[in-house]
Amino acid sequence: LATFTKPGALREGIPSRVFMRLESWPQLIAVRDEVLKVLEAARQQKLIRSGLEARVGLEVFNSDPLESSNDVAELARFRSLLEEYQAFLPALFIVSQVEILPGVSAASNARLRGFSGSIAREGRGLGLRVLVQKARGQKCARCWNYSEQVGKDERYPEVCERCSAALREIENGQ
Repeated sequence: LATFTKPGALREGIPSRVFMRLESWPQLIAVRDEVLKVLEAARQQKLIRSGLEARVGLEVFNSDPLESSNDVAELARFRSLLEEYQAFLPALFIVSQVEILPGVSAASNARLRGFSGSIAREGRGLGLRVLVQKARGQKCARCWNYSEQVGKDERYPEVCERCSAALREIENGQ
């Protein structure tokens, strides 16, 4: 007969940072769901044709004027989570660029004119504003992402910095 391990035994030997990362996935997926809704609205308005043509701005804010210290701490944790995964967010959202904006302001609204959405967060009034505009730069001929670095590599002028590095690795046999 099979023997069963006691509860929690599978966690032994696995670093706690792995479980911390797993615990953040529901929040990241919730953000992704909201971004996808806003991207679809941008497509319908003909601002973009595909997600790869998009640059997404994320503004974390507290819409409740009676914020408590717990709300402020939760807001800081949420923003910190987005900043920790910022390099991964374009792949998660299937867009070319993602920027974490400093907060809701008239300047950021003017800078990133686009569509807005909201996401429900734990706690009163905590939220996320999603802004979409056309991505900056040119389209990479290899991965189709938009980048301001396309055309800057003399050896591979039609590709972005990431594809240029990959092509150099292939070229060097690595």
